[in-house]
Amino acid sequence: MKKIDLGQAITILANVGVIAGIAFLGIELRQNNELMASQQRFNRLAISTGSATIVSESPSLASALAKRVGELTPGEMNQVSNWYRRVFGNIEWTLRELPRDELPIESWRALQEAFEADAHYFWERSKLSFDPEFARFMDEEVWSANTRE
Repeated sequence: MKKIDLGQAITILANVGVIAGIAFLGIELRQNNELMASQQRFNRLAISTGSATIVSESPSLASALAKRVGELTPGEMNQVSNWYRRVFGNIEWTLRELPRDELPIESWRALQEAFEADAHYFWERSKLSFDPEFARFMDEEVWSANTRE
């Protein structure tokens, strides 16, 4: 049997260390991916409940949202406009972060239907402040889809 000299032993130990390091890195990457997926789910939940929470915590906003655009005072108009900008901003974030097949497009269309022309009024007033690609998506996939049906 051949004796292993000190250099060979160190090389073998170094190789074992590299393999162990790669295995540890794989475990760390898996944990990181799970954490990122969990964070994304939390962000979706926060976005989906955030606008509703604002309405439920603000009786004046809830009252303003129950009115038609022409019935709003200037202060209510500002409240409702800002609320819609937040909703549209949340939609834009979701569009950028989720794969196309996971987008809740039907929910966005339901928002437009629930608030009828008012939602579209506020969209038209604010869409130029959003990314043109997002504005095109909203016009073609959300607003136009409801008018075609």
